[in-house]
Amino acid sequence: MFNIFPRIEYKINSYDTVKSIDINVAAKIKDHFAKFKFASLRQYYIGDGESPDMVSYRSYGTPKFGYIIMMTNNIHSIYDDWPKSSSALKKYIIEKYGSLGAAGADLYFYTGEKYIISQESYLELTDNKKFKETAIEYENRINTEKSFINILDYKYAIQFESGLQEILTN
Repeated sequence: MFNIFPRIEYKINSYDTVKSIDINVAAKIKDHFAKFKFASLRQYYIGDGESPDMVSYRSYGTPKFGYIIMMTNNIHSIYDDWPKSSSALKKYIIEKYGSLGAAGADLYFYTGEKYIISQESYLELTDNKKFKETAIEYENRINTEKSFINILDYKYAIQFESGLQEILTN
């Protein structure tokens, strides 16, 4: 997809330049995308290990609309904002907490409104206004929440792409 974005030479230092995507078109793209804010959306659950292009293929019959799926759901980073596969999540938890055992022992404490609080504050609250979970439960919950996305109807994806191509070629 990014191959259709206009390129511009950026000066790195007094001798070197690099051709990169012209980020000045971002505002035009954002304005164009705003037109589709109230377009017909349907919920989609991202399966284990599915990538944006796989979701695009399943939803539209082509992998080329993965970037539209990411834009529709305000996903900027495939690593941080997209759900991890079960194996990638396990690796991430081990890297973050040191081991699965440590992640199983680490606790997060919350108010009933899901605000993270200290253990001391947690102990002072009544039972119906607090909850806790292990780091593994926390990471799994966050990852699962990322798995529920919205998909534009096919006709709007087509309209979006044709409008985008017009913006990028002008």
